[in-house]
Amino acid sequence: TVCYMIATTFITSCLFGYITSSEQLFVDVYDLGPAFPIAFASIASAISAGTFLNSRLVVRQGMRRLSHTMIIGFTLSALALAVIAQLGWATFPVFTAMLALTFAMFGLIASNFNALAMEPVGRVAGSASAIYGAVTATGGAIFGALIGRAFNGTVVPFAMGLAAAGAATLLAVLWTERGALFGPAPVVQKP
Repeated sequence: TVCYMIATTFITSCLFGYITSSEQLFVDVYDLGPAFPIAFASIASAISAGTFLNSRLVVRQGMRRLSHTMIIGFTLSALALAVIAQLGWATFPVFTAMLALTFAMFGLIASNFNALAMEPVGRVAGSASAIYGAVTATGGAIFGALIGRAFNGTVVPFAMGLAAAGAATLLAVLWTERGALFGPAPVVQKP
């Protein structure tokens, strides 16, 4: 539970980083002005589409396989966006398409991580869920603010922040699952 809480904190920081940075990215960098809400909504729609797709796929693929695959995809997509931004190729259509793809995967990660975290604490799920929500939201807001504060007039720090948070999430999941992704829960010996 604690390890998935850490992983969720890192992936949530990407969402908070986007919320914090979106106006600067779309208005200051891409000069969208009054069209900003449309660009913002396009990314929110991608997250919603991912969440809807998750509800269809999780039954067939399972929470672990689906969320583990998507965190690898999220991290690789964010890393590709960071490279594209660093090379100066992040035009508005390229940036928005890559960001939508990346955040669609967020929709396939977050709810599964929540369920995976609550799996071992069924008897106290209400209290555990409250603590889990408080920690992931607070930690995500703090790390997301750091992503937002890194803004330098380009999309590069934001993209690098997403890639770093995705990598930290992946490392937390690898640690949680004892290096064995995609399969059943690791067996923990009880004392």
